[in-house]
Amino acid sequence: MFSVKADQQIFDQIDMSNMIKRQHKNAKYGKPHEQPRAAIQRMRLVVGTYLYMRETEVNKIFVDQVNRIGNQLENLENALARNPKTVTRKGSTPNAQGVIEDRVVVFKNWPILQLKEKWFKYMNQVYTNANNKGKEFMKENLKQLKAEYNDAKLIKQEDVDKQGDHKKQEEMKLEKQLREDMKKYIAKLEAEWNKANHWSQPGWNL
Repeated sequence: MFSVKADQQIFDQIDMSNMIKRQHKNAKYGKPHEQPRAAIQRMRLVVGTYLYMRETEVNKIFVDQVNRIGNQLENLENALARNPKTVTRKGSTPNAQGVIEDRVVVFKNWPILQLKEKWFKYMNQVYTNANNKGKEFMKENLKQLKAEYNDAKLIKQEDVDKQGDHKKQEEMKLEKQLREDMKKYIAKLEAEWNKANHWSQPGWNL
């Protein structure tokens, strides 16, 4: 989520889509009826991250740390500009007394690069990318969950009972329960997200 790369996904969206639809072939995501719950758990991690970042003490620590780094970059840059680097090197030509003396080489002054300003600009972008990725991730996957698990797709008990094959009947029974449970999970997740998603940009560099 906090990768500076705007296109780096929080979780692979193809994996998420397959898990929501119970179609993932990789056993590490669980059996088909377990996969949507695993997708929900991933989404709860994002909700939890938003809630965590909005905590007053966490926000204060975050802001203080970003400001501290910005101030130290400014101090470092100013010190370098005031005190150009010098090195002592062995001379190559003897003086009148035939002695080869050391010589002091003074480097050019450090050019002011506005490192503090660039740091805050970078952190503004980190926040923007993280917030955009989090909101887009939740928006897309809530949309897919609602499309897959809704009243129109609920399974009736009579449909389960009609299955002649025992294995198919057991699979349908699991899906029936899953669809009923997912409606509740989705509603709860969306309510939690609606409370969590208002994460304002931290107030550094004020």
